[in-house]
Amino acid sequence: MLITHKKIFYINSHNRISVGRGLNTFELIEDDQSTIISIPVGNYSRKSLQDTLEKQLNALSPNNVKYAIGWPTSQQPNTGKYIFTCASTRDIQPIFSFTNQLFRHLGFNKDSKNPFKNNILESTNVINLQSDNVLFIHSDLCSNGDDDILQEVYSAAGNADFSNIHWQNYDVESYSKQLVSNTKTSFTIYLTDQDGNEVNLNGIYRIYRIKKMEQAISNQFDYRQMVGSGPQYEYTRVYPQAGATQTTVYQGGNDTIFEIPPTKAFNLSRSWFSFTFTLPATNNKFGFVFTDFTPFFRQIQINKKLNNTLNTFNSAVNTANQSYIPCYSCNTLVNMNPRYDGTSCDRAFTVPDYLSSGFAANTAVNLNVTIPFNELYESILSLDKDIMLNETLLVRFVWSELPNIGFGADASLTPQTNPVALTAPAGPNVQEGFSLLIPYCYTTTASLTGTNQPVSLRLNRLNGITLERIYHSLFVTASVANSAIYNNNVAATNLEHFYTNINNTRRMQYDYYPIVNDDYKALRDKLIDSTIQTPNIHNYNWCWLDRFDDGSFGLLDENIVSGIDLNLGEVKWDFIAFLSVATNLTHQSTVENEIQQTDNY
Repeated sequence: MLITHKKIFYINSHNRISVGRGLNTFELIEDDQSTIISIPVGNYSRKSLQDTLEKQLNALSPNNVKYAIGWPTSQQPNTGKYIFTCASTRDIQPIFSFTNQLFRHLGFNKDSKNPFKNNILESTNVINLQSDNVLFIHSDLCSNGDDDILQEVYSAAGNADFSNIHWQNYDVESYSKQLVSNTKTSFTIYLTDQDGNEVNLNGIYRIYRIKKMEQAISNQFDYRQMVGSGPQYEYTRVYPQAGATQTTVYQGGNDTIFEIPPTKAFNLSRSWFSFTFTLPATNNKFGFVFTDFTPFFRQIQINKKLNNTLNTFNSAVNTANQSYIPCYSCNTLVNMNPRYDGTSCDRAFTVPDYLSSGFAANTAVNLNVTIPFNELYESILSLDKDIMLNETLLVRFVWSELPNIGFGADASLTPQTNPVALTAPAGPNVQEGFSLLIPYCYTTTASLTGTNQPVSLRLNRLNGITLERIYHSLFVTASVANSAIYNNNVAATNLEHFYTNINNTRRMQYDYYPIVNDDYKALRDKLIDSTIQTPNIHNYNWCWLDRFDDGSFGLLDENIVSGIDLNLGEVKWDFIAFLSVATNLTHQSTVENEIQQTDNY
């Protein structure tokens, strides 16, 4: 063991304003005479303590005994002990007598008498000039049966002399103590060393943080009354402030803008957008509207472009049914809910409602549409927070083109027979607007062809604070009418296998093959409680999800900042697709980031 010139822990008084308590003394006995040897208060190395003690012994010796102190030389084994020698005309063999002061620093035992033999005395133990290894916080808050120690503080490591001690308990449960009283409002706290001596902090303040832990009680035994508080909402009807109350869409791009005044707090997730939508009549055709997503809007903006939806959100169209799973269900028999290609859905009642049709050919279809904002996932509209702004908030809806909203076909249950695109304008009538009571997504597209189709995205701090998720889907470029917007992996895209990278590192050990449901199995835990209940439903609504956050945190998920920190540098993401047949595809990636708005929100 290497013994270096360590320093003595600074102790001198009961508190910072009183005089010393004698913790720096021991008794020197020479024959029948004795005296108290006092070491001036301060920090010492082995050398400085030797010089000071040697001077004090020689100055205070009752019989003028001459003392010297040494330690092993560099050529001798280093025992870590002092070697005391003395010389006197009367051959006196002095005694060092210790109680509870200085014994540890000089290498002796507590309450011991240590006589010289043949004018030599060697320390019993290794001298200890280090800071106290353990300090004790005492308080009448707790009771341990035989003491009032609230917490042990292990203080020696990493604390420089004359500095502060910062100590944190990382195992609160293991070091917890029994509370004396649950109603006690005043208590005392004091600090001691391991010998019970109160520690002088020399004018430095101490700060304690005490955590009170409650014992869990079973619901069957818990009759405690609790006071809760929460908001109560009233609904306010808002009409368009820009654009017309009535408008028509065909090519798309026209907008409807609402202004939310800065006079009230509001909650966007408790609000909705309501309007009637008239799908034009088509000669000898039934009108169909896509209903397993929101087809009406090309884009939604709030003050500035926060969320580009590009037909990806789910909503309820022309139905009074309440959804009991995250996507609206058909609530009908299998043969009454055909897909765009005429095939029946996989399961009755619970699968997505794919299409809504009129009741007769050559007849306009009138839809009463309500879009709850809390269904527009991963957007500021779904954020369940009360907001109070000091400026007007603009909410802008940009209408989609008519072929992406609906089409015409021969019969209401056979949408695949002779489908045609609609040519006449459709008219939404915004009668009610939305009632008032940040995740951030944006979409990129890439048109590729061939059997090997790689897509790469580069993301940095300009895109947000963190990267949380990337949704990636495939669309057949040449699709029209009934298949205008569908990402149908089974019938069209010819995707054989794929993998993804993050910063050129694979996210999966092997390629995923949709034909054997590798992708569905990998996403299964994320699809629980959704309408995507089978691999076939997944293939008819194909999308791959890469998550970079830690999943669900439970309470107040919207307050959690998770994912890849974009402050650390640019992140590169790749989707590498291999097709069985060369196909023209449009790849759409929806990237979810976490952003922080401090100016307007």
